[in-house]
Amino acid sequence: MRILTFDIEEWFHILDHKSIENEGRWGDFEVRIHQNMDRIHRILEDHKVSATFFCLGWIAKKYPEVIRRIHNMGYEVATHSHMHKLAYKMTKQEFEEDLKSSVYQLEDITGEKVVSYRAPGFSVKKDNLWVFDCLHK
Repeated sequence: MRILTFDIEEWFHILDHKSIENEGRWGDFEVRIHQNMDRIHRILEDHKVSATFFCLGWIAKKYPEVIRRIHNMGYEVATHSHMHKLAYKMTKQEFEEDLKSSVYQLEDITGEKVVSYRAPGFSVKKDNLWVFDCLHK
């Protein structure tokens, strides 16, 4: 993992907000991922800086070209979960399914193993340390 990192999610992937918790509403919002990624790529290229991109599986599924471009530019693609849900609000099984979905989406696009994970909202707490067992598995 590189020191400079980015979370690749849409602006409406707000944590713990009832009004947009449901994926069904996400299609109602303006898509900003492409213009924001263009800006990030331009800045990194101008300064010849490397980075790790923690990407949502949902972004990979909806916009595979975003992940492909990150990978093709030589940056590390890592996972930030599939649906951007707080880990401590999921059961172990829900977490495992979300993690697998994300990793499979990203690896299918890049052809490389995903080795880094960042929990949405830094949501690994004392009560859900089982997350590390899932990640190791």
